[in-house]
Amino acid sequence: MSSPPDPASLAARASSLASPTLAGGLQGGGTRDPVALTNRFTVQVDGDDLGCWSTCSGLKVEFTTKTVEEGGAYSYAHLLPERVKFSRIILQRALTRAGSTFVLGWLKRVESNWVNAGDGSAARRFTPEGAKITLYDFQGVEVCSWSLSHVVPVVWSVADFDASTSKVAMERLELEHHGFLSHAADPRRTT
Repeated sequence: MSSPPDPASLAARASSLASPTLAGGLQGGGTRDPVALTNRFTVQVDGDDLGCWSTCSGLKVEFTTKTVEEGGAYSYAHLLPERVKFSRIILQRALTRAGSTFVLGWLKRVESNWVNAGDGSAARRFTPEGAKITLYDFQGVEVCSWSLSHVVPVVWSVADFDASTSKVAMERLELEHHGFLSHAADPRRTT
């Protein structure tokens, strides 16, 4: 039977694994690969910072397939590519005067162009915008980012008000988009 591990060595190992500078693997050049933190991110739409958000969910791509079974091939089925689907981005945060004022101003501009898109004026035609979600390490250095194309706000809401509780008022913004992969960035692209 082996003896239990030394508590001091376990603590040192746990500390090194928890450290953002040591947890990342080595890259090809021998440098540390920075680790992204889920609590350090920014969201921009058309270059405008939407402010700080407490959660961002829905950054997901799904490759759907069609299963085709072939007679005589009993150990597998063919998978044919169908659609590439991107999930709705959902942002949530505590409602603040500055943050909510900016988002509502952006939504008013979208609404103005949306409602007046049918009047024939090119200057007032609704055009979906681009967005960027950036994730940072513990020092605030960008680790990775996703550029979303054709971003359209689909829902903005505030949590229900309830005088019997003392919860923080939360706002929620939901965005649809055409994706963040190279071919999804421009649906007119043919190559």
